[in-house]
Amino acid sequence: MRIEPISNTCRQSVLNRIAGYCLALTLAIVAQDTAESSATTLHDYVAHAMRANPAIAALRSKVASAGYAVKLSTALPEPSLSAGYFISEVETRVGPQRAKLGASQNIPWPGKLQAQRGVAEANAAATHQELETARTELAAAIADVYAALYATGRAISISHDNLKLLRYMERVLRTRYAAASVAQTSVLKVQVEAAVLDDNISSLGSRAATQRERLKALLGGEFTRPIDFPHELPDLAPDPAQDALIDSLKLLNPALQRAAFLTLHAERNVTLAKAALAPDFMLMTDYIITEETSSSMVTPGENGKDPWIIGLSFTLPLRITTNASEISQARALRAQAAAGEKDLRNTLSARAVEFYRHYHDTQRKIALYESVLVPKARQTLSLLQEAYANSQATLLDFLDAQRRLLDLEIEYARLQAQLLQTTGRLDMLTGGAKLLSKADYSTPVSRETDL
Repeated sequence: MRIEPISNTCRQSVLNRIAGYCLALTLAIVAQDTAESSATTLHDYVAHAMRANPAIAALRSKVASAGYAVKLSTALPEPSLSAGYFISEVETRVGPQRAKLGASQNIPWPGKLQAQRGVAEANAAATHQELETARTELAAAIADVYAALYATGRAISISHDNLKLLRYMERVLRTRYAAASVAQTSVLKVQVEAAVLDDNISSLGSRAATQRERLKALLGGEFTRPIDFPHELPDLAPDPAQDALIDSLKLLNPALQRAAFLTLHAERNVTLAKAALAPDFMLMTDYIITEETSSSMVTPGENGKDPWIIGLSFTLPLRITTNASEISQARALRAQAAAGEKDLRNTLSARAVEFYRHYHDTQRKIALYESVLVPKARQTLSLLQEAYANSQATLLDFLDAQRRLLDLEIEYARLQAQLLQTTGRLDMLTGGAKLLSKADYSTPVSRETDL
């Protein structure tokens, strides 16, 4: 289709309006909003989630419970008290015995309580690392949704700018169609393009609502402040050296540290199972109440004298076969824990390498979009604007160029979000040093507390 010639005045007006819209669209992409904004940052969201997320609160209570278990692990068993009354009194030389009072205390073999404490301490350490793992995973999940919200917001903004341009073109073409200077198909093409873009904006709005609900759930479900589209994304660039990244993972990853403590827990269970072979002791004491006798053969100093007995007993380790099975079971669990720790280390290292390479691949693509694809697409659209205004290009060519630029700019925003998502996952693998560094979650506060 060839566009019919139009007057120089009309041509210049169309060209100026289109150039104005495209300039606004370009500035929206290449420049950040310089006005001060009260939008909540990623670190604000992470800090709030560390205080209000119920899963984190549950694990915090679990850690406290494990700490109390350490204190209780070395407590001696409760002592026993006994009392008895002789219905048929026992006649003795110094008088009849009427009642008896007694006390006993179980005492484990030396080393058993220390072994129990070692098991409890390893379990408490593993539980603490479970909490740290949940924190890093939650922070990475928030970064993931935050980045997705950024990409959705940019897509909506870019699409709205393009829709404004299409609406203006539609009005111009409708005027020219009324003057019989363009065919009806030109108007219909722009209307179809605008309708499709408007539907895409509605779909993006629905996606944004879903992302906000997901973020709200991560924040504890009772976040009252508005969740706006982010204006910018933080830089969470990982260590530039892959080997250094792997070393950091092995030292700082809480899931790997938890696996190491579980291995230690299993090792100390073996020690505890071996200690069960040793006997336990019981210290006992009895005091017998004796009445005085009327016998003249008993001296006053001995008459009615109450005897006091001290005794010691110990268990006989006769469950040798059963205990041997318990030791074998503990050793098998230790081997299982050690193998699981090694497998987790290998898996996490492979994931770190995958994310690291994905990070650099995304960086390469972003550089390509910044320096080549988006600028050339803008240049192409600018040239087609002039060609279309001079009746040297078809409307379809212009619409194709505009749609291509729209897709590239939306993909560019998606790649920026993808870069943050990847670095968030890398930060999770290395202990959350960047995402959690500014999150003050040491003191739990009420969910109604503002950020």
